[in-house]
Amino acid sequence: MKNERDDDVSSDGRADGDLYLAPVSLAWSRAAGVVLLLAAGGLALFLGYGPFRRWSNGESIAPATSSELIFQLMLVVVWGFCAQAGWRLVFSRARRPGSLFSWVVWLALGVVLFTLTAIIATMRLAAAGAWTQWDLQVILFGGGIGGWCLWLAWKAR
Repeated sequence: MKNERDDDVSSDGRADGDLYLAPVSLAWSRAAGVVLLLAAGGLALFLGYGPFRRWSNGESIAPATSSELIFQLMLVVVWGFCAQAGWRLVFSRARRPGSLFSWVVWLALGVVLFTLTAIIATMRLAAAGAWTQWDLQVILFGGGIGGWCLWLAWKAR
C-alpha cells in the first residue's frame, strides 16, 4: 500500500520540492553547529566578562538602566538559541528527519516576532515625528522574519 507522504516527496528527496525543508548534508549540519556553539561561547564570555572584571577589581556595581537590562536579556536569549541549535546540529543522530525546530516552535517564533514588531510600530507611531529609514527597516525586517517563521510552521505541519 502506498503511503500518502510518498506523493509529497520529489525524486531528489525534498519535501514538495521545497529547499527550506530539505535536509542538508551531515558535513554542513555539523559545520553550522560548530559555528553556533562558537557564537554561544563568545556570547557567554561577553556576558560574563563585565561582572567578572568588576568583581575581580573590587569595583562597586553601578545600577543598570532598563535599556541595558533588556539588551542583556536579549543576548541571553540569543545565547540560548545558539547553544541549543548548535548542540543539536553537532551531536544529533545523522540523517535524522525533520527541521531544526518543530512546527510549534516555528509558530511561536513567528508570533513573538510579529508581536514585537507590532509593539515597535505602535510605539513609533505614538512618538512625534516622521518615520525614518531605520524605523521602516526594523519593522519590515521583523515582519519579514516573523512571516518566514510562520510560513515554515505551516509547511512543516
